Amino acid sequence: MSDRVKTAARERGLDLEVCHLEATPRSPDEAAKALGCAMAEVAKSAVYVVDGEPVVCLVAGGDAVDPGLVCDVFDAAEARVASPDEARAATGFPTGAVPPIAHDLRVVFDERLLDHGRIYAAGGDGRTLVEIDPKALAPMIDATVAPIARR
Repeated sequence: MSDRVKTAARERGLDLEVCHLEATPRSPDEAAKALGCAMAEVAKSAVYVVDGEPVVCLVAGGDAVDPGLVCDVFDAAEARVASPDEARAATGFPTGAVPPIAHDLRVVFDERLLDHGRIYAAGGDGRTLVEIDPKALAPMIDATVAPIARR
């Protein structure tokens, strides 16, 4: 796990369980199988550019971010997936490993993530996930909770 993620969690008083995988999962389904959890408990993070500003969006493993719904949340005209270079420049983390903490971006959670007592989110590198209660995480990082997923 990234030292930045550890520091950010400690500063916010977040209790994270760290899960190290032997190999980098290629999909939320692979991550869920490795962790022994439901795919809906694996939070996918993606950086979107919303009216020119990067935003981190989290949705359940089997879902996809709906750019139109992201526009609705931020009253924006345009939302698009950030390029890998844009995502790394905005967060300091590679695509596929962007954590919900340890950056200064706005975060939006799909409301369905709150249906679970725990989720697994990226820990800053391709093989580390952090387990956390999404109901505890969302307010600690001032995340916006809204319907942003296409199922």
